[in-house]
Amino acid sequence: MIPKHPVSTKALIEKDGKFLMIKTSRGGYMFPGGLVEEKESLENAVIREVKEETGLQIEVGTFFHANKFNHPKGGENVVLFFKCNIIGGEEKLGSEIDHEFLSLDWVSPSDMTDWQKAIILAKRP
Repeated sequence: MIPKHPVSTKALIEKDGKFLMIKTSRGGYMFPGGLVEEKESLENAVIREVKEETGLQIEVGTFFHANKFNHPKGGENVVLFFKCNIIGGEEKLGSEIDHEFLSLDWVSPSDMTDWQKAIILAKRP
């Protein structure tokens, strides 16, 4: 069961003006990351999720932005975005239980949705 207000962490990984994103079967792209597990720190959650989804090891940088949205499984999801840097590993597309990952791509802001552009252009709180 998904908690009423689950917390997710997402990684903003930038290289040459593009951001690492995962194309999904739900349509469009998402930033790598996911739900924080019980007793897991926010930083460890984003490190684990990025490794599972992309094969990359990251260093978590600064907290960048917070957002909320209606989770597809119900309830509201609080999402915390962190700027991150790649420190190892090789790009390898992972998998997800409830939807399919189609590709791992470096996406230009001009190819992002308006809400994704708003995230990367947000001013830190």
